Amino acid sequence: MENMGNHTKRPRLMLTWRMVITGIVLGIFYWVLESIMDAAVFHKGSLAERIFPSDPYEILLRALALGTLLIFAIYSHVAATFQRRAEKDIQQRAQDLALINSLNSAINRGDTLDEILNLLSEELRQVFDSNDAAVYLVSADKEHLMMQGQFLNPTLANQVEKLLGQKIPPVRIHLEPGSLYCEILEGKQPRIFNDPDAVRTMMAECTENETFKMLVPKIYAALGIRSVISIPLVSENRTVGLMDLSRSRPFTESDLERITLLAGQLTAAIEHRQIVEKLREERDKTRIYFSFSKVGIIRDWGYDTSVRLSQHRGTEVSR
Repeated sequence: MENMGNHTKRPRLMLTWRMVITGIVLGIFYWVLESIMDAAVFHKGSLAERIFPSDPYEILLRALALGTLLIFAIYSHVAATFQRRAEKDIQQRAQDLALINSLNSAINRGDTLDEILNLLSEELRQVFDSNDAAVYLVSADKEHLMMQGQFLNPTLANQVEKLLGQKIPPVRIHLEPGSLYCEILEGKQPRIFNDPDAVRTMMAECTENETFKMLVPKIYAALGIRSVISIPLVSENRTVGLMDLSRSRPFTESDLERITLLAGQLTAAIEHRQIVEKLREERDKTRIYFSFSKVGIIRDWGYDTSVRLSQHRGTEVSR
């Protein structure tokens, strides 16, 4: 994944130093407080003598106490961190489950593919705080990715339309060999892009209009996109489409895992609706055929009898 190292290692390093510093501060506070009590309350010498004792046994006892405080501070910090992480994981799983349930409900209601994809885009924008959530399907000729439905929230869409000087046209990505989107589909693996040049390249590939390509730097600045997740929608080694999410802060590996799981559900939903719509189309064609030809089948005396009702020639019967 591009540029993921800096965003995963740095927080862990900061967390480790924070725990150590907390333990050291608590240890110093304990050392000074005990010295003050020994000097002021128990009259065991001056404050300087108590802060810097000469007795090795006393130094050992204080060192053990300091070590205990340091371990306790680290343990407390780790426990609190794991608790917050567990609570966040539970919340995220609940959000993911609710999104999957919404998707399944839409399928069971018989919603069209466009309605399902629009619902998913809206839910993904809310769950992942993303600028857009776009779903593309591979065209019949395998040469383009065709965007389905509205991909930007209305506020950002208005900003883009002001820069373009017109309504956002339907997005069609040409899958030219060597292009970034073509590489993503061929790789069939989810990817994170945090590099500004890569994000601008993806934007430029969303149009074949040279004038719009020149406006990509301004659109990039207006949208504030700094990170993109692209996930090919693959079923049985066959790529049916692609899902893009973008936002102003970097995506993480955790985000990638969650979105990949949702992409699997989306792929199944797309295939299901495509099969249903294809069957419905075939059924409608069959109805139209029979309404014009008016062919019926009569079963009589163990024979298959075909009766063809003709509007002009009367009734023809054949056995």
